[in-house]
Amino acid sequence: MTVGTGDHRGNSLFSQGGWALYGVTEPSSVVRGVTLVSLSAAGFGLLPLLAIWGADSGLGVLTLLTLRFILTALVLPLLTQGDPLPRPTGRQFAALALLGFLFAVQSVLYLLALEHISPGLAVLIHYLYPVFVLVLSATLRHDRTATRIIPSLAVALIGLGLTVGPPGSFAGPGVLYALACSVVYAVYVVVGTRISPAVPPRQLTQWVVVFAAVSLALVAVPTGRFAMDFEPAGWAVIAAIAILSTAMPIALFFAGSATLGATRASIISMAEPVVGVLTAWVALGVGLSTLQLFGGTILLVGAAMSVRVPASPLRSE
Repeated sequence: MTVGTGDHRGNSLFSQGGWALYGVTEPSSVVRGVTLVSLSAAGFGLLPLLAIWGADSGLGVLTLLTLRFILTALVLPLLTQGDPLPRPTGRQFAALALLGFLFAVQSVLYLLALEHISPGLAVLIHYLYPVFVLVLSATLRHDRTATRIIPSLAVALIGLGLTVGPPGSFAGPGVLYALACSVVYAVYVVVGTRISPAVPPRQLTQWVVVFAAVSLALVAVPTGRFAMDFEPAGWAVIAAIAILSTAMPIALFFAGSATLGATRASIISMAEPVVGVLTAWVALGVGLSTLQLFGGTILLVGAAMSVRVPASPLRSE
């Protein structure tokens, strides 16, 4: 299945309705989908490290999230110049608004969870979302391969648990925040995968970040939790998060999931914490155990198993 409908050629990072790598011959649809989702996971996996650097610069949670999406919304048109795209239909526009709101909500819920529980436990609970994606996809019949991916999902979850290590402290509110984050993100993935075949990734990404920025600003500004008194280095962090850990990963994920299906794409995206662990090891000197390396290998095996499951076509708008 191709991403998008019609011809969306342009001279930007995006072409044919998806991301283009200049000078690289387009591979088969499955390999392309796996590559796009894997790159998306790598981008999202950089977020914890960048958030730590942002906190060191004096950036508050809501300030960081609000500026993350505002800057992304401003930069995206410059990165995605190309032929004009058709205006979204009424149903598509409503779905895009919902996606932006859901992405903002899950971002806040995840950071709230980190205020009560350890990062390891937060990651474990958040990455239950492929289970919820599987249930939603099977129930709504959006992805008929969903139930056949259960074994690979189980293998990936075991690898995830070994990769992030011991869950650490347990606190009721934090667990509830993380669980709510997982459910909200699952709905976001299913809705986004449902609409992505009909909406080009650059258009989908632009609208998602705009609605996410509006949603966060409506909360942060009136409550007085939006402050600009951070160090100048904070702007470099915000720019890196906006481009590397927001705009590119969102577009890459939906471009890949349009081919792979929501459940399979979600399992492959579980490589995100592996990237987080590796970047913490390289940039922060955080220890990396043999058990974590083993867990990362198991996780990747689970992702590879999911790719080998024959795909069924997704129903598009």
